[in-house]
Amino acid sequence: APPPPMHEPAFHYERAAACARARRRHLPPARRLEDSALIVELLTRAYERLRAQRRQRLILGLGAQMADEYYACSNYEMALAFLSRVLDVYRRERWAAAADHAGRRLRDCAQRLGRSADWATAAAQVLPRALTPDPAAA
Repeated sequence: APPPPMHEPAFHYERAAACARARRRHLPPARRLEDSALIVELLTRAYERLRAQRRQRLILGLGAQMADEYYACSNYEMALAFLSRVLDVYRRERWAAAADHAGRRLRDCAQRLGRSADWATAAAQVLPRALTPDPAAA
């Protein structure tokens, strides 16, 4: 059985990354990029620890955080890679809000990279959700 969350080093890596993200808001722009590298490193360490334990949902959450961090530091190529992975799972698991966010970010990354085919695919993935009524609301 996996250790309790507080005893798992991945938890502490993720919390340290969250603290660094909070601190970044108060830094000058030149330091923010350095902090992004630190945040990605911390999230990567947590990701690797959880991957070794096959904790899929936690890995997914870290992947989404890593995608957001890569996006924040304008590394759209890496953000696109992580978003593609998490979006597939979000859609399969029917996590509508998370899938919509990831789909929009994916579309924006593809647009910034000038990849019209990826942009069209991402736009098509977000579009049906916006046009189809929510069965739970009926």
